[in-house]
Amino acid sequence: MKKIKALDIIFIVISIAIVLCSYFFFYQRYNTTNEDSTIEIAFKNEVIDKLSADDAFNSNYIYEIKYIADENIIYVYKNDALIKEISYHGPKDFNNTIQFKDGSIKMIEASCKGKDCMEMEINKNKSMPIVCTNGIVVRIILENNNIDILS
Repeated sequence: MKKIKALDIIFIVISIAIVLCSYFFFYQRYNTTNEDSTIEIAFKNEVIDKLSADDAFNSNYIYEIKYIADENIIYVYKNDALIKEISYHGPKDFNNTIQFKDGSIKMIEASCKGKDCMEMEINKNKSMPIVCTNGIVVRIILENNNIDILS
């Protein structure tokens, strides 16, 4: 059997250090929520509504976003109350329902192809955005992000 040399041990230690540093950078960057964070619901980069992350994770809301092509209006409902109307000209109707419940945010209904957005979830441990192909995005905005990235 081959003996482990000092250079092999140094290589293994450096490799483990690189992997751990990469993990902690990813965790710090993408899996962090704080009290100053907000949850943003947007349609094609137009902000529909903003909620504090604390409020969003500790409340029960249902957001329904309906577009009626004949009227050229997107209707946004929060718990069945109309909160916003957005003028939009698109080819066909769509309907999305976003659920804020038990510390998580999920797309529970979507009229897009594939419905991949219904497999996505945001909670205190998962902060990657929910993105629907019809333009609806739910994301966490870190207000006090102290990470410096050199460019």
